[in-house]
Amino acid sequence: IRDRRRPPAPPPKLSPHAAAARAFTAATAKHRRTFQTTNRATHQLQIESLASLVERRGLLADHRIVELGAGKGLLGGVLAALSDTQAVALDRRPAPTTTYNDSHIVADVEKCDIEAVVGATSGEKILLLAKHLCGSASDAAVRAAVKLGPRRASLVLAPCCHPQITWETYAGRAWLEGHGIGAEAFGVLRDVVRATRAPRPEDRLFLRSGDRGTLDARESRRVGVVARRAIEEGRRRALVDAGAPRRAALVLVVDERVRPQAVAAVAPARHAAAARG
Repeated sequence: IRDRRRPPAPPPKLSPHAAAARAFTAATAKHRRTFQTTNRATHQLQIESLASLVERRGLLADHRIVELGAGKGLLGGVLAALSDTQAVALDRRPAPTTTYNDSHIVADVEKCDIEAVVGATSGEKILLLAKHLCGSASDAAVRAAVKLGPRRASLVLAPCCHPQITWETYAGRAWLEGHGIGAEAFGVLRDVVRATRAPRPEDRLFLRSGDRGTLDARESRRVGVVARRAIEEGRRRALVDAGAPRRAALVLVVDERVRPQAVAAVAPARHAAAARG
């Protein structure tokens, strides 16, 4: 996909700002402590970073906020606290005991018409956002944004579980196929991600290069990051090809040493991009 002589440039990195951190505190203050609120290195830091990104890109104004695969709805709750608006949590499971959102809709993002499910009016602008939307559900979110159109939908998507994506449901096939990557090679990308993403370093599989033998842990990890970014680039290109601003980008949510796969696809609606110039 890239010139092998040149390593891929990392996406720009975000830093959580004070307003997002205060919004996180406000959203969680009245609830019992959960793993999302106690794990600073992963969950809290990512939520603050995503909230900061949404605010700085001007995506809160005049949007209905819909958090996909919301679970407890913490990301939407933080954005609601940040913007003094209501967010809708959409998940295929019923609302858990601890929730951070007043509105919870039971629906499967891979099967539902999001516009109809949330009761959006014709022409209403919608911000679709998700943190750790697993496997092919992220592709369903991309298709939902494409269906709403580039003047109505903004999308902030932090996917996960890349090995669970199927070629048949993957939204970025056209871009990968344009680079000679079909179903079989896509399976290799998924296998590379799987091999380099075991929770404990000692459990990870090391990759082999035909002329270099077994890659060390650092090299294997880097190859895994490149494989994930190739998958996310396909999704980003699908949004751009459907009319999203070419400013649509992949953004590093937290330091790769904390969570290597924490890359968000950001596609502002055309009106939101113009507002920020």
